[in-house]
Amino acid sequence: MSYSEITRTLESKGVKVSRVTVMRWCKGLHDPFNRMNSVRLEPSPELAYIVGVMFGDGSTSFRKSGRSHKYRVRLKVVDREFAEEFKRCLEVIGLKPSLRFERNRG
Repeated sequence: MSYSEITRTLESKGVKVSRVTVMRWCKGLHDPFNRMNSVRLEPSPELAYIVGVMFGDGSTSFRKSGRSHKYRVRLKVVDREFAEEFKRCLEVIGLKPSLRFERNRG
């Protein structure tokens, strides 16, 4: 396919990319995945832990703001060590989570 054909094919899938960008990808001058986090989803104890926690106490949300996409994973628990272990497992698979704690008097 020509660079223009690749561009049109991507546009038909809802992805707008310039012909020059496609040309740079094909020549190896730029990486199309350079802004994406690489996440390791191979079976591991950490991934199993994450899946189990998400089925139990976790939730996810998605927000699109302009060109950026934000995914949020939330965990609502009482035990601080549980939250810290969840964060550690997320880091092992390649994510960069932040940990915040709420003060709840109830």
